[in-house]
Amino acid sequence: MKNIQTIGYLMYIKHPVFETPENKNIKIWRYQSLSKLISNLLEGSLFFSRADRLEDKYEGSLPKLNIRERRSALRFIEESGPQIATAFKENMGRELNKDQANKLAKKSALYIECYQRRENMAYRRFTCINCWHMNENESAAMWKLYCQTNEAVAIQSTFSRLIKSLEKSPEEVYIGMVKYTDYDTAAIPVGNDFYRFLYKRHSFNHEREIRAIYQQHPPLKLRKDGTQKVDWDAKLFESGMNIHADIDTLIERIVVSPTAPGWFFHVVESVVIKYGFKIPVQPSSLSIKPQF
Repeated sequence: MKNIQTIGYLMYIKHPVFETPENKNIKIWRYQSLSKLISNLLEGSLFFSRADRLEDKYEGSLPKLNIRERRSALRFIEESGPQIATAFKENMGRELNKDQANKLAKKSALYIECYQRRENMAYRRFTCINCWHMNENESAAMWKLYCQTNEAVAIQSTFSRLIKSLEKSPEEVYIGMVKYTDYDTAAIPVGNDFYRFLYKRHSFNHEREIRAIYQQHPPLKLRKDGTQKVDWDAKLFESGMNIHADIDTLIERIVVSPTAPGWFFHVVESVVIKYGFKIPVQPSSLSIKPQF
């Protein structure tokens, strides 16, 4: 169930699965290459990566406790041999011995578990994510982690600006904070496909991540007999998708990498002007030399 909420001047659709920060004006950062910034400015969009293309191989997966709970929930099917034997006799007039009925029960439970596992894996290809780091200050660690070149920039926005910038997007995008947990000992909520993309392992809690997520349900395809089934192999996105964003609203300032060469700052300024924007370009606060 979705509900409309108001943040100051802003109205947006809030999904109950997505938790938002108390301070809606908290700064958020996206550390990236110059080429990605040019794409943002040129296309007027943000790139949402397919979940299975993100670096963390656990994206969209369930913790061990959830897996055990899922198997436990299927136990009644594994133990339904007597009921299966009765159903075969009453509906099909066929006798099954105890071993045959029990084998069929276990096979049915295994089929359901495999289907659920395949569904969870497949949904990563139908889920696209745009990631931000939530922090009032610039992060030296984020520069090192997410910028593989000295010629990089950080887009600085705020949580409320991100929401406002996507207000006129034709796609239904949801935004919220990632939660961090122990995938060996703790379970995450179930009952909604978004949960698996809003939880990560404790190893990533330094990211303090805000996620914008766009998700499509897999399409249906026709069987030869005219019935429909879910097409888990459908390719809706190659590596992800660009989603329209109001760049003037989104970007509060652009910060140039602290390790960038001197000429690079002027290149970034020129690029911003070339594409018709008046976004402030600033050097990194980490590049300021100490006075001792």
